[in-house]
Amino acid sequence: MLRSAATKLQRMVTAPQRRHPHLSNTLASSMRTFSAVPVPTVADVTVNITFVDFEGNRQTVPARVGQTLHEVAEMYDIEVGPASVGGVYQRVNSDTWTETLFGEGATSGYDHVMLVGKGADTANMKCASEYEMLEDYWDSEDIAENSRLASMVEVNPAMEGMTVFIPDALPWEAP
Repeated sequence: MLRSAATKLQRMVTAPQRRHPHLSNTLASSMRTFSAVPVPTVADVTVNITFVDFEGNRQTVPARVGQTLHEVAEMYDIEVGPASVGGVYQRVNSDTWTETLFGEGATSGYDHVMLVGKGADTANMKCASEYEMLEDYWDSEDIAENSRLASMVEVNPAMEGMTVFIPDALPWEAP
């Protein structure tokens, strides 16, 4: 099967050469360029993150780069609370350019987590709505400098081995 696919590919490259010699060189060179591009493996875009709940239960799970911590927790049935995405979000692209994105900011503070250890300092910056939701939903003694909303933190390669602490639920949610 692989041999037949290679034969078809060779025909695709050589067939235009007979009719349009200038096109075949372009096609062949673009195929060489494409094949030289390194393709990332699953291991290249996967990091291990440990979730620790308020009772001390630990669960280390693989997370894909680009996912949010909330998506990772949801995939492995780790309870962090409902996602809090949908409000206005100010993304700082550079010192002079701040972009207002609608529908991407925090709308509640239910998915409060604390980032600890290696890679915690590499998380994307808190936006104003995230600060506001943490302060609106949690008491000041429950919020730390490393407090974040799980739905607002995007996993990056430097987070390999990071620990995410999940505090106890909000007082009115307790059983």
